[in-house]
Amino acid sequence: MKMVRTIAALVLSCSVLLSCSGAGPESPSDERALLTETNLVYAQGLTERGSIPLRMDIYRSDEACETLKPLVLIIHGGAFVRGSKESNGWDQRARDAARRGYVAAVIDYRLIPDAPVIAEEFERVWADLFEAKADLPSNTHSLETYARGVTAAIEDTVSALRFLQSDAPQDRCIDVSRIGVWGGSAGAIAAVHVAYGLEPYAISFPEPDVVIGYWGMAFIDDLIRPGDAPIFMLHGRADDRVAVQGSLDLRAEADAAGVGAALYIVEGAKHGYSGISIQSETQSVRGQTLLDLTLEFLDAHLKEDIPPPVYETVLIE
Repeated sequence: MKMVRTIAALVLSCSVLLSCSGAGPESPSDERALLTETNLVYAQGLTERGSIPLRMDIYRSDEACETLKPLVLIIHGGAFVRGSKESNGWDQRARDAARRGYVAAVIDYRLIPDAPVIAEEFERVWADLFEAKADLPSNTHSLETYARGVTAAIEDTVSALRFLQSDAPQDRCIDVSRIGVWGGSAGAIAAVHVAYGLEPYAISFPEPDVVIGYWGMAFIDDLIRPGDAPIFMLHGRADDRVAVQGSLDLRAEADAAGVGAALYIVEGAKHGYSGISIQSETQSVRGQTLLDLTLEFLDAHLKEDIPPPVYETVLIE
């Protein structure tokens, strides 16, 4: 795993008045022009009905590329059964990152209804997820089928990272030595398992330097090890789909491993953007919105000459 800067964790507890209004696809006022590549095929995903094209959209500044930029890969949610790169504002999150000075890619991946077939390289991953009883409360599929869907999302995320590393990254102004992964719900689960869970399988791919997980968790315990990428987490305390305990457990694992972690819990909020407004000033911390905090966490680990990250646990009431 990649080594990261060792900075003592700062653990805080604070309360901030909040409004439960607001949804995910909020857009900042900065509307600088972006270059976009849409529906770019990054891999062929094997299914029981044959291969299907897996697509991504890439966003970056339209300015001349004088210095290669860090990459942020964004993974949508949907319980591994639904969703797309355009759903629930994940395309907007890619634009947010691109306007912040990143090259941002948001991906589609195989879902359980696609009946994915797992590549031999990832069969042990699937077997371990099945043994760990990878599941969510909303799941209506068999455990075997669900674990296969989770594995497909992990496999396809790795395929996307490999594609971005190998397909002329300089032409897209990408510095593949600086990578963040950012996911929500199922996307956060995939991001966590990609960043922390693949070392035992000797799967080679460009490893992330930082992880952003909105309302996520890990299905396998004790994934985070010393030297792993730092993690930023956001979760609703009343989440009834992916319990907040999932993020608390990841925070505890990160602390035990000496890995930097930040966790923001919104009191009364449920799953996703239900009760969480990432650009609401009433849900701000020290005058910064949750989106600001997310982007600053990315900056602190992927850019040079940036203030050090803040590692903390904050309850927003």
